[in-house]
Amino acid sequence: MPVGSRCLQNAPFEFYDPSSPIYTSPRFLPPAKIENCDIKEAIISHGAFVRDSIIDHAVVGLRSHVEKNCVIKVSLASFGGGVLICTPEAATVAGSQLLYG
Repeated sequence: MPVGSRCLQNAPFEFYDPSSPIYTSPRFLPPAKIENCDIKEAIISHGAFVRDSIIDHAVVGLRSHVEKNCVIKVSLASFGGGVLICTPEAATVAGSQLLYG
């Protein structure tokens, strides 16, 4: 196990079970672009752009844009090309809910 990696001992799903392979389809998208982020135990999908944010135990979906100062924890963030913008003003307007467009 890599240094600093956490392992879920009793995870309900096993990704490495040879008796039940996982099939995927090819994506013709650029790789994810990640700038100045703190990412822990997360999956960032193809074509996603994540900048100056914290992603913890989450999945960021295909072609998603996560802009500055966003914190995504224990979530599935699948915007399908949408943009998540986190600002103090947006949090105030939305009652501390996430806004995306």
